[in-house]
Amino acid sequence: SCLFFVQPIPFLSELPVTLSKGRTITIHGDIFPDAVRMSLNLVCGSHMDSDLALHLNPRFDQNYVVRNCRVANHWGQEEAAAHRKNPLHRGKKFALTVFVAEEQFLVSVDGRHFCGFTFRVPLQRVVMLAVHGDLSVSVVEHGTAEIYPENCPVMELPLSRTTEDPPMDSSFIGRLAGPLEPGDYVEVLGRVKLLPHSFYVNFQRGCHIWPHPSISLHVNPRFKTGAGVGVALNSWLHHKKRWGREELVRSTAFRPGREFTLRIVQLDDGFQLRVDDKDLTVFKYRSELKEEDIVDTVVVQGDVFIRDVTVGKS
Repeated sequence: SCLFFVQPIPFLSELPVTLSKGRTITIHGDIFPDAVRMSLNLVCGSHMDSDLALHLNPRFDQNYVVRNCRVANHWGQEEAAAHRKNPLHRGKKFALTVFVAEEQFLVSVDGRHFCGFTFRVPLQRVVMLAVHGDLSVSVVEHGTAEIYPENCPVMELPLSRTTEDPPMDSSFIGRLAGPLEPGDYVEVLGRVKLLPHSFYVNFQRGCHIWPHPSISLHVNPRFKTGAGVGVALNSWLHHKKRWGREELVRSTAFRPGREFTLRIVQLDDGFQLRVDDKDLTVFKYRSELKEEDIVDTVVVQGDVFIRDVTVGKS
């Protein structure tokens, strides 16, 4: 890897190598207590008006992070949706990593995935890194990674939470103590946000996002899609290297602003789903599961507050 120490702001440096799959850029810094804005730019040239392949723009006065690109002095469509709240805070230290995947930049803060941004400009055009705004930078590190994120903050299941505990973030990663056997269940207690788009629960192998994990079960309640309101089910198995055929269950079991209990029971040949003690559907395995498909991690993300995640036997 390549390190640059204590950098004045604005910071502008050439990339040591051309960006390609697996490359990482990590910035360690401190955000000023009265910070309003900062930005990280991947720049396609050495001029002020050069194209930007990635413009990452935390706005502390509004507490969200905008992503965008700029081509021929025209800004593209802003993106601000993320799997969790803005993890960058005034007066705090941070380590922000940009990881280059096949089709997008993936951004983590302090080891936790935050958001992605699909490439809109060819990677090979990026030649500079620029950092501006209300922060100080201590280290800039260029390197490579085999998996992303490299450090998954995983909770061990079952959790030991009480009803007095506040709801968790909209992002949860839990590692199972051992493989699920027929009759075992995982139960997610939560509340759908008031203006939801979707959320999902994955039964998967490993906590990483890249390379794509094997997902034996993907449960995706949707609230605003062209296909209609319902629960989409699917799987992404290691040996197939792609999503299977989606199954959509028409259902209003999950409602905006409402609490729910989702119980997923392991069967011999798939999973049974129950919502608030009512059967929703059964999802059958698409093909025989290999060792690399064995579920060891439960992931919940999206427009939902998570109250608790428990494991038990039916």
